[in-house]
Amino acid sequence: MNLDNVFKTKTVARILIDQGHLKKAAEIYAYLLKQDPEQKDLKSELAAIKGKLSQKNGGAVKDLSRLYRKWIDLEFRYYQMSPKVPKYKI
Repeated sequence: MNLDNVFKTKTVARILIDQGHLKKAAEIYAYLLKQDPEQKDLKSELAAIKGKLSQKNGGAVKDLSRLYRKWIDLEFRYYQMSPKVPKYKI
């Protein structure tokens, strides 16, 4: 999504948040704050978005770690069941 052709308003930012485009909404809020740094509501909205983004990114790493451990476990089971591969004991 290109923000060059988008009106940079609070309403557009809210719509982007509702659609799940948190980074784009944060860009709009940052732009609006540059125009008028005294708007406390924009500061709080931007802080809330940054919090959601950090939680979202942290969750992705945890999911990846869990999937990697599952993959290793499946690989180990496969080698244990294969007749041509020597058996390993843990």
